[in-house]
Amino acid sequence: MIHGIGVDIVHVPEFAAALKEPGTTFFQRYFSRVECDYCEFAPYDQRAYRYAVRYAAKEACLKALDGARIHSPAAFRFEYPEASVCKDEYGRPYFQFHGRLADYVSALQLQSRLSLSHTGDYAIAQVSMECVV
Repeated sequence: MIHGIGVDIVHVPEFAAALKEPGTTFFQRYFSRVECDYCEFAPYDQRAYRYAVRYAAKEACLKALDGARIHSPAAFRFEYPEASVCKDEYGRPYFQFHGRLADYVSALQLQSRLSLSHTGDYAIAQVSMECVV
């Protein structure tokens, strides 16, 4: 059964500008160490895309977790590094949840599905949360 669906699109040049900002803490606040390592390992011209699409995934995840609560306040908020976007051995993206978010997803017995894409100035992510019971 579907718990919720979320979609988010972000403007990649904003992330490119943040990468050029000396001393910024933006990336450490919103991304896990694993994500930062993955993004920083990319050629410089690809880093903004990698960060942007992962940020879109986190926003889409937040929407998918809250999808069943129309006309109600948010049931749960998480720190963005708790939703780490990873890739499997075939290059498919998935979430690795940590901390309070991992506990919340486990308690509700949810499984996530994640799709990412980017082109030109935009990056988009779609997330569905399914109850596995």
